Amino acid sequence: MASQWQGIEKLINVRRKSVWPLQRIVESIFYVTKNGIVWRDPPAGFPAWQTVYRYFRKWAKDDTWLLIANELTMLDRLKSDKAALPTVAIIDSQSVKNSATATGQVGFDGGKLIKGRKRFMIVGTMGHVLWTNVCAANIHDGKAGVLVWEQARHLTLCWTIWCRFMPTARLGVISRRNLKRFMTWKWSFHVRL
Repeated sequence: MASQWQGIEKLINVRRKSVWPLQRIVESIFYVTKNGIVWRDPPAGFPAWQTVYRYFRKWAKDDTWLLIANELTMLDRLKSDKAALPTVAIIDSQSVKNSATATGQVGFDGGKLIKGRKRFMIVGTMGHVLWTNVCAANIHDGKAGVLVWEQARHLTLCWTIWCRFMPTARLGVISRRNLKRFMTWKWSFHVRL
């Protein structure tokens, strides 16, 4: 955690002085999110839950978590003797049933016969999550795939993207200029940007 902390410490902008060290607050947030415990029940030795949650929400609103995730991805890639920025990204979707309390962005995926949501993930070849998105399940994979790729503007340095939307798929190579037109195919394809 020490080398990771040195990498992300410079990304965190805090103007007010805290009783707790900033590293301990970040460790508390990682502990809560990794173990799936409720915010109001941290173990002894961690800052008060209100303090931890306030920092978490502040950093979620100003995209600090996106910067931290990118920095940790780059550090891990450099540690593995790879280029700091990924050159290949993989995008895939999964339709999942929604819970009884989820009423927003719900649709019916006719291909998989599931009423719920569709989640998209863009990952690097080392398994690092680069971007995620959740939408209604009734949106076509090709159309939603284009939207997800456009939302992930920080991935413009990726040279290649592998998309898999159908189990019986064919591969094709297309340019970024034709990306939107070809993303509507019912194929998996290999996009060279």
